[in-house]
Amino acid sequence: RHVEVDLRPMIARKRELLARSIEGQEVALRSNLHLIPGDIEKVSFDRLPLEAGQPVFVIVEGLCMYLEAARQRALWAKIAALITGRPLSMLESQLLLVREEATAFLS
Repeated sequence: RHVEVDLRPMIARKRELLARSIEGQEVALRSNLHLIPGDIEKVSFDRLPLEAGQPVFVIVEGLCMYLEAARQRALWAKIAALITGRPLSMLESQLLLVREEATAFLS
């Protein structure tokens, strides 16, 4: 199952790109593909189409650079809550912080 949450314009763009080729159209029709428009900070992870207790692979990229330290910590706490109780779950992240935010984040 592939569940992706991104802002509405980005999800629309991804759907547009998938529609450009036969292969992309086939991918878009897969029942296990879920492109969910929304703000990751506001989307309830409880409402995502995930199976309880099953491992998840969470990818966070191209996001943290837009969030100040407090919002980053809140996002990481939300992800930690999602992963808790899901053995073998994994997290891949692109963590980009400016010096001031890195100091605050790590303290």
